[in-house]
Amino acid sequence: MTNLIDASPSCSARTLGQPGVHAVAAVLALLALNCSGSGSSSTTSTNPPAQNTNADDRRCTPPSGVSGNPKTINEMLELLNALPRPVHLPCLLESLDRPLALNATSSINSVQPALGKRSPRTFLILNDALSMSVVPGEPTLEFGEYDAEGLTSVKGELLFPIEDELTIQDAFERLRPEPETGLLAGQTTRCGKCHASETSHPDYPVELAFSSVVLKAPAFFAVDVAALKEEHLACEPASEPERCALLDALFDHGDVVQKNSR
Repeated sequence: MTNLIDASPSCSARTLGQPGVHAVAAVLALLALNCSGSGSSSTTSTNPPAQNTNADDRRCTPPSGVSGNPKTINEMLELLNALPRPVHLPCLLESLDRPLALNATSSINSVQPALGKRSPRTFLILNDALSMSVVPGEPTLEFGEYDAEGLTSVKGELLFPIEDELTIQDAFERLRPEPETGLLAGQTTRCGKCHASETSHPDYPVELAFSSVVLKAPAFFAVDVAALKEEHLACEPASEPERCALLDALFDHGDVVQKNSR
């Protein structure tokens, strides 16, 4: 910050000539006010201007009329279709409103297994109505739209990057069982291997749109969000670009809070 005792011509008393003592004093007083940048006080703070730590520096943002806090699978697809192509998974995560509520697990008992505690399966809980799950370094997004009680959810999955506009059918296509494995008794989608009581979901009358019981990972496998943030701070983009990009998308664009799943 520039000191008020300034040697520049605009603030130097040497340009004043030699008027009477009282005139010089008056002019100097006026100059002091002008150089301080304030007409009300000649006292200037030495503190730097406050930084806006919540500045929206996102490259991926929802356009006007599209929610960055989707409550349903349809709203999530609307957001995805509004983002610039190709859509990479970090872009979707970056576009979500903050604060972002997360919980994470190191459990591998899933079709989307964690890659250890440093890359846990991480759930984003939106509006207590929609959850998304990601694994740092992996290109797959899983998601579930809860029922009113939070006991069941209709589940879907997408693989990134996404090039084309998505339809509701695309949200469920990857849940189709592999041809070589076939169907187990009572299993309708790949989710049915772990999630019980699969039933057709009336809000999404398309093939493979089924609701099933919500499962919670054992507390033993829980990974605290603070620990995940430490992984973010320690991540080396040169060696793990995809993993670091996803962690950046979670933590670099506003507040992140710990939240238990429903």
